[in-house]
Amino acid sequence: MREGHVARLGGDEFTVVLEGHAEHDALQTVAEKILAALATPFDIGGVTVGISCSVGVTTFPQDGVDTHVLLHNADIAMYQAKACGRSAAAISIRLTRARAAPLAATAD
Repeated sequence: MREGHVARLGGDEFTVVLEGHAEHDALQTVAEKILAALATPFDIGGVTVGISCSVGVTTFPQDGVDTHVLLHNADIAMYQAKACGRSAAAISIRLTRARAAPLAATAD
């Protein structure tokens, strides 16, 4: 997962598109790197400014097969992250459930 693109959707919303398949842990690591990079204070005209962000993560095709559905599910995941407090990340529920299903199956 080295190749990627960042685009501003509008206002204070951005999307990051990463190419390649990634496991849940790798996606969490990328989200944490984004959070850490944005947590670093910026100097703007001699004034130190800090920001926070919330990150919602979805994957293709598990969370949707078109842009509209993927962005919608990422938005839902982002609001789940916001509910956890500042500078948080959430992976889509569908991806999390898919990851948990094999664990539940082995618990029987």
